[in-house]
Amino acid sequence: MADGYALALQRAVVTALKADADVAALVGQRVYGLRVPDNAERPYIYISSIEVRDVRSDCAAAGSVTFGIVGTSRSVTNADVESGRCATAAHAVLKREDINVNGYRLVQLQRAGESRGLADDGKSFEAATAYTALLDG
Repeated sequence: MADGYALALQRAVVTALKADADVAALVGQRVYGLRVPDNAERPYIYISSIEVRDVRSDCAAAGSVTFGIVGTSRSVTNADVESGRCATAAHAVLKREDINVNGYRLVQLQRAGESRGLADDGKSFEAATAYTALLDG
């Protein structure tokens, strides 16, 4: 059975981010899907949420997938800069739209918005970016 839109896109995004040299320079291989390990060392990038809506495309099945990418910093003096660089590096990968989503054709990938602020720990920062993808298949 093929992966659904959400899992296929999650795998493709994590794979693309981990393969990028600029992302790796910032976070190494610390790019996660919806589950971040409890002991994950910062900084890291993760997918914060995924929401799927079925749509029609050329009389075939398609899905509109909204998801979030979060760059999380360490609690350092320039934490806001570090989290912002994570978000910028991730966006540089995702805006290329050459991501291979197994079983689907990525028709479009757009950044819907971005917000930056203090993380829940009160010391580190997070830069959260929302994306919308259209997958055919």
